[in-house]
Amino acid sequence: MEKIADLLKTDIDIHSISTQQAKSEQAQIPIMLTVRETAAKFGIAQHHARQLALTGKVRAVRAGKKILINAQSVVDYFNESTLISSETYAHPQHLQILKEDLYELHTK
Repeated sequence: MEKIADLLKTDIDIHSISTQQAKSEQAQIPIMLTVRETAAKFGIAQHHARQLALTGKVRAVRAGKKILINAQSVVDYFNESTLISSETYAHPQHLQILKEDLYELHTK
């Protein structure tokens, strides 16, 4: 009888482990959105959502004719993006003038 009880206990342990693994794997399933859903959810144009996927800036896969975009990668993309303001952007001609001015200051 002990052997049967041991086998049942082992079977239960294996079942609980496989249930835990299933829950763990289920938690890792990404939320995938169509281009239209991505655009609506994040307030961007469909074209922009499609371009993010096609250029590899966000994780995406093709499912037939549809593009499915990983929602978390879009969140990460927007959280990591920075916008260069017009004050910090320098036109190449302006940079050349600054270089010339600096050169003149150092040669005096």
